[in-house]
Amino acid sequence: MGILHVFSAVKNGYVNSIKKPWYLFRPGIHNYFVAAEETMKKGILPRIFAYAGSVSIQRTWRADGTDVNRKVRMTDLSGIGTALKDGWVINFPQGTTKVQAKGRRGVTILVKKYNPIVIPIVIEGFREAFDKSGLRLRRKDVKLSIRFKEPLILDPSENGDSMLAKIMEAIEQNDYYFNLGKDKVTTE
Repeated sequence: MGILHVFSAVKNGYVNSIKKPWYLFRPGIHNYFVAAEETMKKGILPRIFAYAGSVSIQRTWRADGTDVNRKVRMTDLSGIGTALKDGWVINFPQGTTKVQAKGRRGVTILVKKYNPIVIPIVIEGFREAFDKSGLRLRRKDVKLSIRFKEPLILDPSENGDSMLAKIMEAIEQNDYYFNLGKDKVTTE
């Protein structure tokens, strides 16, 4: 949700600052984010965020803390397509906030189906500064940053594994960035 906060700040002229967040009363209304359906039903705050602009999906790989293996709901894909037609969609290709989590192929399905502009965003310091909910401050001395990179050039006809590797490298979430000295992980 912090990224929506940043988008609203920049839209209203606040650069490198989130002080005096009056802009939250005029949020950007054409920003959506993909979120797990089960997560958006836990508590009042996720429900408010869901109302504000989530495209809820059913995870195919995890449900209520256990591993599952289920098919993609086609209504989830069409919901993301509708959001893309209306504005920007924020997708977390790992499906979790954990650092170095495996990228999920769902993001490649979206690129192949809708061919959107893909802008990698690198978020640094959030996990160290806040708890898992993102609401409680754990440490004050952490520098937070969000870097927007150049759009990726992705060919919808490209192999999904290769495409996912490019995306994960662009958001600096592959083995190369965490195991310096080892070879980059790439797939052919």
